[in-house]
Amino acid sequence: MQRELFARQQREKMPVERASVTHKFSVGGHEGYITVGMYDDGRPGEIFIKMSKEGSTLSGVMDGLALTVSLGLQYGVPLKVFVDKLLNTRFEHPASPRTQTSGLFRRCWITSRGGWADGLSPRII
Repeated sequence: MQRELFARQQREKMPVERASVTHKFSVGGHEGYITVGMYDDGRPGEIFIKMSKEGSTLSGVMDGLALTVSLGLQYGVPLKVFVDKLLNTRFEHPASPRTQTSGLFRRCWITSRGGWADGLSPRII
């Protein structure tokens, strides 16, 4: 019988009713909305990224990224880990200007730290 090297983390599912913050963005000419769902204590627990051009490759990639980050958050990975890893990530397409995803995750971090949503200036740690 094989033993696991690391203990499994327990998934903390989101409450049925929860607060959320939605922000409209435009990155590299692509518009969309990012919604961050919060636990009762204010921690981010899920992220939805809705691109204006539904069915596009970018929309599919962003859906997958949001699902991956959401599951990580629910298994206890701090949002700051995602922000640090994805900060300054660039995807370049030969026919379009550079697109950055780091701004989206910076926005999630600021929102989860109490910035902008309640009138405070952004604090990026």
